[in-house]
Amino acid sequence: MLLRRITQHVKDQNWFAVGIDFLIVVIGVFIGLQVANWNDARLQKADERQLVQHLADEAAELISSLSEYRTVHSDTVEANFEFIKLLEDADACSEVNDAYKRLSLMASDFPPPRFSVSTIDGLIGSGRSQLIASAELRDRISEMADEFDFIEKQWTRYVAVKQALELSLVSQSGFSVTKRGDLSHGSWDSNLDRFDFRTPENLCGNPGFVGAMSNVAITQEIYLNILNQAALKLEAYSESLDQQIGG
Repeated sequence: MLLRRITQHVKDQNWFAVGIDFLIVVIGVFIGLQVANWNDARLQKADERQLVQHLADEAAELISSLSEYRTVHSDTVEANFEFIKLLEDADACSEVNDAYKRLSLMASDFPPPRFSVSTIDGLIGSGRSQLIASAELRDRISEMADEFDFIEKQWTRYVAVKQALELSLVSQSGFSVTKRGDLSHGSWDSNLDRFDFRTPENLCGNPGFVGAMSNVAITQEIYLNILNQAALKLEAYSESLDQQIGG
């Protein structure tokens, strides 16, 4: 309809009308583009909000998991130093009781990290992190990916120290399992009567083992500090996500 009208105006050499028609076309195209751009921006904003919400949910789970993980390692660090004191007390060390068994078994306890950062990894791997407008928040997402990767690598590095101690403890102390137990419920230390140490005197006051145990205690304390620092960064990251959602 508009094209026929423009054609007629050209035939009539009504240039003023042609100009008006042309202006109408330009304005129509401009409005159409603006509407399309606005709709794209609206969809992108909705995608961004959804992504940030998924990240916030994941961050909440990570905070909980990391807190529990830190508690386990903190308890083990305390037990490690307590075991060192016991080893240096010849009389107390030679008495194999539940306390001795618990500390001995905890000496080699170094549970691996089991954190899920699938949302972060998927976002970075797919390049969709660019949907998040805030450069600061994108940097924090990358920082969290690096942080949990670092935790994994440090565990792989430090666990070798624990494994070497465990081998020494088992071989020198005459460690044995006297009966089978049901480990489907509860922890291993709920049935300490299952375990026996036939030659604990090989550990008591043994400078080599005390030195190895001290190295383990310090190593796990360093790892715990790494976890504590990660927890602080994770809290800041979670707050940034909450602010983005609230904004």
